[in-house]
Amino acid sequence: MEGVKDVRPGVIHKDGHYEVAPELIGGDVPQPYQEMNAAERDRIIAQRGRYLEFMHDHFADEVIPPPPGAEDLFGETHH
Repeated sequence: MEGVKDVRPGVIHKDGHYEVAPELIGGDVPQPYQEMNAAERDRIIAQRGRYLEFMHDHFADEVIPPPPGAEDLFGETHH
């Protein structure tokens, strides 16, 4: 697939996001694998970030930051 890079076994990097390799998706997910458009994928990723923020705000005593140089869900690199 054009614009898709294998990161490690079972993980691909596509359009700036990490995804499970389609060949590993099975069981409860209808086959053939249905491609998701960029707008829908971006909406889901944004919602994940909002969900994590909500959980941190309401249930965590503290949030452990990612290691230096790591990117967060919003693509920001931490120093």
